[in-house]
Amino acid sequence: AVSAVQPKIVGTRDVGKVLTVENGVWKPSPITLKDQWYRNGAAIPGATGLSYTLTTADAGTTITVRASGSRTGLTTTSSTSAASLILRRLTTAPTPKVTGTARVGRTLSVTTGTWVPAPINLKYQWLRNGKAISGATASTYALTSTDVGSTISVTVTGSKTGFVSVSKTSVATAAVAK
Repeated sequence: AVSAVQPKIVGTRDVGKVLTVENGVWKPSPITLKDQWYRNGAAIPGATGLSYTLTTADAGTTITVRASGSRTGLTTTSSTSAASLILRRLTTAPTPKVTGTARVGRTLSVTTGTWVPAPINLKYQWLRNGKAISGATASTYALTSTDVGSTISVTVTGSKTGFVSVSKTSVATAAVAK
């Protein structure tokens, strides 16, 4: 019989990205290998190469690849990869808005809008002239003299298990006044 190696799927698990299979070394050499890609355990028609481009139909499903090795005079052997969960996309990821007065001593807040599907884990990063402000990762930001003359914006990143993380940045404030 052919000595099989478990294939390994590599690549970004996101719609539109390409997954490839690493088949490893099967013995005895030479072996003829054929790969078949599966979505939730069902063969994907036409998906028989070393790579597979993920489609919207794959979002939220499990993809595997089965390699079959054959050689004249030996029993064909097959091996299936570990399952790979394909990430889904958030259906709503609104652009945040900064509220408050751009003046030293005032506090700016972020309005995130409604991210879907809930619940979403939101993280914040405040920016001065487009560059991250060290330690400014709360939903509010207190303006200091360092901010005078600069514009302030905020990037909100939404994440959820099984979904692609999304980052959105607000429009910048007017220049901060003294």
